[in-house]
Amino acid sequence: MVKVLSCSNAGGVAPIGTVSVQPMVHQADGLGNLTPHGAIYNLPYARVQGGANAVVIDPVAGDIGVAVFCDRDTSTVRASGAPGGPGSGQKNGWGDGIYLFTVMAAIPTTYIMLNGGNVSIVTPGNLTITAANATLTAAGNLRVSGQVTAGGTNNTLGTHTHSGGAAPTPGT
Repeated sequence: MVKVLSCSNAGGVAPIGTVSVQPMVHQADGLGNLTPHGAIYNLPYARVQGGANAVVIDPVAGDIGVAVFCDRDTSTVRASGAPGGPGSGQKNGWGDGIYLFTVMAAIPTTYIMLNGGNVSIVTPGNLTITAANATLTAAGNLRVSGQVTAGGTNNTLGTHTHSGGAAPTPGT
Protein backbone atom coordinates (compact mmCIF):
# COMPACT_ATOMS: atom_id res chain seq x y z
CA MET A 1 0.00 0.00 0.00
CA VAL A 2 1.19 3.48 -0.87
CA LYS A 3 0.09 7.05 -0.17
CA VAL A 4 -0.22 9.42 -3.13
CA LEU A 5 1.97 12.49 -2.63
CA SER A 6 1.14 14.21 -5.94
CA CYS A 7 -0.46 13.52 -9.32
CA SER A 8 0.38 14.96 -12.75
CA ASN A 9 -2.18 15.49 -15.56
CA ALA A 10 -5.02 15.34 -13.04
CA GLY A 11 -8.26 17.26 -13.13
CA GLY A 12 -9.29 17.13 -16.76
CA VAL A 13 -9.25 15.31 -20.04
CA ALA A 14 -5.55 14.63 -20.64
CA PRO A 15 -3.28 11.66 -21.22
CA ILE A 16 -2.89 9.37 -18.23
CA GLY A 17 -0.35 10.94 -15.91
CA THR A 18 1.94 9.85 -13.14
CA VAL A 19 1.91 9.86 -9.37
CA SER A 20 4.55 10.25 -6.72
CA VAL A 21 3.88 7.86 -3.85
CA GLN A 22 5.32 6.74 -0.53
CA PRO A 23 5.07 3.13 0.67
CA MET A 24 2.93 3.00 3.83
CA VAL A 25 4.59 0.01 5.55
CA HIS A 26 7.97 0.97 7.02
CA GLN A 27 11.10 -1.10 6.63
CA ALA A 28 12.10 -3.05 9.74
CA ASP A 29 15.55 -4.28 10.69
CA GLY A 30 16.32 -7.44 12.65
CA LEU A 31 15.86 -5.59 15.97
CA GLY A 32 12.45 -4.23 14.97
CA ASN A 33 13.64 -0.67 14.36
CA LEU A 34 11.42 1.00 11.77
CA THR A 35 12.57 3.25 8.93
CA PRO A 36 10.04 4.99 6.66
CA HIS A 37 10.46 4.66 2.90
CA GLY A 38 11.19 7.71 0.79
CA ALA A 39 9.10 8.91 -2.12
CA ILE A 40 8.84 7.00 -5.39
CA TYR A 41 8.42 9.40 -8.31
CA ASN A 42 6.68 9.22 -11.70
CA LEU A 43 4.75 5.97 -11.49
CA PRO A 44 2.03 5.76 -14.15
CA TYR A 45 -1.44 5.25 -12.73
CA ALA A 46 -4.33 3.18 -14.07
CA ARG A 47 -7.64 4.43 -15.42
CA VAL A 48 -10.62 2.45 -16.59
CA GLN A 49 -10.00 3.02 -20.28
CA GLY A 50 -10.34 1.25 -23.62
CA GLY A 51 -9.06 3.17 -26.65
CA ALA A 52 -10.43 6.71 -26.51
CA ASN A 53 -13.22 5.73 -24.06
CA ALA A 54 -12.50 6.33 -20.38
CA VAL A 55 -13.80 6.98 -16.94
CA VAL A 56 -11.52 9.82 -15.82
CA ILE A 57 -11.00 9.64 -12.08
CA ASP A 58 -7.43 10.59 -11.31
CA PRO A 59 -5.82 9.97 -7.92
CA VAL A 60 -5.28 12.94 -5.60
CA ALA A 61 -2.70 13.65 -2.92
CA GLY A 62 -3.62 11.83 0.27
CA ASP A 63 -5.26 8.82 -1.41
CA ILE A 64 -4.03 5.47 -0.15
CA GLY A 65 -3.91 2.78 -2.78
CA VAL A 66 -2.18 -0.22 -4.26
CA ALA A 67 0.97 -0.12 -6.37
CA VAL A 68 2.48 -3.12 -8.13
CA PHE A 69 6.09 -3.37 -9.22
CA CYS A 70 7.33 -4.99 -12.43
CA ASP A 71 10.23 -7.42 -12.21
CA ARG A 72 12.19 -5.72 -15.05
CA ASP A 73 13.09 -2.14 -16.03
CA THR A 74 10.06 -0.71 -17.86
CA SER A 75 11.63 2.60 -18.94
CA THR A 76 11.92 1.63 -22.64
CA VAL A 77 8.22 0.73 -22.88
CA ARG A 78 7.18 3.84 -20.93
CA ALA A 79 9.20 6.12 -23.21
CA SER A 80 8.08 4.56 -26.51
CA GLY A 81 4.64 3.11 -25.78
CA ALA A 82 5.77 0.05 -27.77
CA PRO A 83 7.13 -3.38 -26.84
CA GLY A 84 10.85 -3.45 -26.22
CA GLY A 85 13.62 -4.83 -24.09
CA PRO A 86 14.31 -3.75 -20.54
CA GLY A 87 15.98 -0.36 -20.28
CA SER A 88 18.71 -1.77 -18.02
CA GLY A 89 19.63 -4.86 -16.03
CA GLN A 90 17.69 -3.55 -13.05
CA LYS A 91 15.27 -6.01 -11.46
CA ASN A 92 12.39 -5.34 -9.08
CA GLY A 93 13.04 -1.59 -8.91
CA TRP A 94 10.69 0.82 -7.14
CA GLY A 95 10.67 3.03 -10.23
CA ASP A 96 9.09 0.22 -12.27
CA GLY A 97 5.83 0.42 -10.35
CA ILE A 98 2.29 1.19 -11.44
CA TYR A 99 -0.33 2.77 -9.17
CA LEU A 100 -3.46 0.69 -9.71
CA PHE A 101 -6.24 2.23 -7.67
CA THR A 102 -7.23 3.98 -4.48
CA VAL A 103 -8.42 1.81 -1.62
CA MET A 104 -8.70 4.44 1.15
CA ALA A 105 -9.88 8.03 0.62
CA ALA A 106 -12.42 10.59 1.79
CA ILE A 107 -16.14 9.86 1.54
CA PRO A 108 -17.09 10.87 -2.03
CA THR A 109 -19.19 13.97 -2.65
CA THR A 110 -19.16 13.60 -6.44
CA TYR A 111 -20.00 10.13 -7.71
CA ILE A 112 -21.90 7.81 -10.00
CA MET A 113 -23.48 4.98 -8.02
CA LEU A 114 -24.94 1.83 -9.55
CA ASN A 115 -26.92 0.05 -6.90
CA GLY A 116 -29.73 -2.50 -7.15
CA GLY A 117 -30.79 -1.50 -10.67
CA ASN A 118 -30.71 2.23 -9.86
CA VAL A 119 -28.17 4.79 -11.08
CA SER A 120 -27.44 8.00 -9.18
CA ILE A 121 -25.24 10.84 -10.44
CA VAL A 122 -24.39 13.23 -7.62
CA THR A 123 -22.28 16.39 -7.71
CA PRO A 124 -22.21 19.53 -5.58
CA GLY A 125 -21.11 21.37 -8.75
CA ASN A 126 -22.50 21.51 -12.26
CA LEU A 127 -23.39 18.50 -14.41
CA THR A 128 -22.57 19.01 -18.08
CA ILE A 129 -23.63 16.59 -20.79
CA THR A 130 -22.19 17.30 -24.22
CA ALA A 131 -23.33 15.31 -27.24
CA ALA A 132 -24.32 15.74 -30.88
CA ASN A 133 -27.83 14.64 -29.87
CA ALA A 134 -29.30 13.47 -26.56
CA THR A 135 -32.34 11.41 -25.72
CA LEU A 136 -33.88 10.90 -22.30
CA THR A 137 -36.33 8.03 -22.25
CA ALA A 138 -38.29 7.45 -19.06
CA ALA A 139 -41.28 5.17 -18.62
CA GLY A 140 -42.37 7.31 -15.69
CA ASN A 141 -42.18 10.99 -14.82
CA LEU A 142 -39.42 13.56 -15.29
CA ARG A 143 -39.07 15.94 -12.35
CA VAL A 144 -37.07 19.16 -12.51
CA SER A 145 -36.85 21.35 -9.42
CA GLY A 146 -35.30 24.34 -11.24
CA GLN A 147 -36.15 26.18 -14.46
CA VAL A 148 -35.95 24.45 -17.86
CA THR A 149 -34.73 26.68 -20.69
CA ALA A 150 -35.12 25.53 -24.30
CA GLY A 151 -33.21 26.67 -27.36
CA GLY A 152 -31.39 29.52 -25.62
CA THR A 153 -34.43 31.78 -26.22
CA ASN A 154 -35.06 32.54 -22.55
CA ASN A 155 -38.33 30.63 -22.78
CA THR A 156 -38.56 28.75 -19.53
CA LEU A 157 -41.00 25.95 -18.86
CA GLY A 158 -42.38 27.65 -15.73
CA THR A 159 -43.41 30.80 -17.66
CA HIS A 160 -44.20 29.22 -21.04
CA THR A 161 -47.49 30.21 -22.67
CA HIS A 162 -49.21 29.27 -25.91
CA SER A 163 -50.86 31.66 -28.36
CA GLY A 164 -53.35 33.98 -26.70
CA GLY A 165 -51.32 33.97 -23.48
CA ALA A 166 -52.89 30.78 -22.17
CA ALA A 167 -50.86 28.38 -20.06
CA PRO A 168 -50.01 25.17 -21.91
CA THR A 169 -52.17 22.10 -21.56
CA PRO A 170 -50.25 19.20 -20.01
CA GLY A 171 -48.76 17.08 -22.78
CA THR A 172 -48.53 19.94 -25.32
